[in-house]
Amino acid sequence: MEEEAPGLIAWLTVRNHRFSTGLYWRRGVFLDHQDHQALLELKSAREVLLCVRGRSPYYLFGLLKDSVERIIELRWPSLRYDFEIPCPHREADGRGCAGRFRFESVKKALERNLRSLQCGECLENQDVSLLLVGFAIQGEPLQHTLDKLITMVGEIKQDEGRMSEYVRRVLKAVTTETQECPRLFTLSPVEGTRWDPRQLGQVQYELQLWCEYSGHEHPVEKGKYMITKSKEWLVRLAPFASLVAKTLKIAVPLLGPSLDVAIGEELVKGVKPQLEMMEKITSSLLEGELKLDVQRGDFGGGLTQAQGSGLREFRSLLGEIDRTQTWGGLRRVFTPAGDYLWVCGEHYREFDPGLPVLPAVQRIEDQPSH
Repeated sequence: MEEEAPGLIAWLTVRNHRFSTGLYWRRGVFLDHQDHQALLELKSAREVLLCVRGRSPYYLFGLLKDSVERIIELRWPSLRYDFEIPCPHREADGRGCAGRFRFESVKKALERNLRSLQCGECLENQDVSLLLVGFAIQGEPLQHTLDKLITMVGEIKQDEGRMSEYVRRVLKAVTTETQECPRLFTLSPVEGTRWDPRQLGQVQYELQLWCEYSGHEHPVEKGKYMITKSKEWLVRLAPFASLVAKTLKIAVPLLGPSLDVAIGEELVKGVKPQLEMMEKITSSLLEGELKLDVQRGDFGGGLTQAQGSGLREFRSLLGEIDRTQTWGGLRRVFTPAGDYLWVCGEHYREFDPGLPVLPAVQRIEDQPSH
């Protein structure tokens, strides 16, 4: 900051009281939110440190970064400041680099698909995604990445941040095509219907929408629809449905023990069978050139032509089966990390906690006299 902002830590402590651990001091506060920890600390009169750790650190980081900006805007509107990311490079003797990257410059580099930026201090090239989210993301096709991760789920389960970030990457790629409807879903024959690939397009299917809340993706109980579509239509949907199925297969191992409470035991039991069935259906539909198109992928990390076409079919379907666009109570939010998500009512409170409940004010005449 160009000037000192007296009381900034105190204001940040109050504004983020819902994440409070009860551990705060004059120059800092320690916060906790859904297995993520954060430290806000005044390092000098004009410098504040924001550090977040957890499996999806960018989400909480975005919330806290937004709270810093909001407080400065309200309390010190003329104060000029900048967010900077420390260079992660370390010398052979363990000393860290003193170089820094402007947050907005790194974000702009990511939007322009630049892979790295050179540090002006150590002159080393640093991975843009490493600077923003804490680990590098290879610029390979989404489908290839997901296939690799599925085979590695058991090995890298502890690296939940990396897996959660790939789920985010898929949703971000889909967002380039549409922000107008939910993106995560499962598709399976209605209960009691025996799976037979020869009957594709001849039976009724159950479409189940999912909440996209980062790190806690889950099916939405009210977001369930019965559909009947031809095999030709299912073929057009298949490339996108296959991408979604692989994405959810990555997300499911991350689901915490609180999931049962959040969505109900019955829905939890049905998650894995639904995903397995969805993979069977899409595998039966993806053949020849269509399969090659999905495997080729897009080097820039976006959707292939076939996946984009499947997404448009899905978007059109949602408009047909739910003309009120309630979609099981899912609501669109714009996260501080710069993403659009469709979340359930429970997780919507994270973005709009509502007005605080103030204690009743005692009238003067009711107060005891002294």
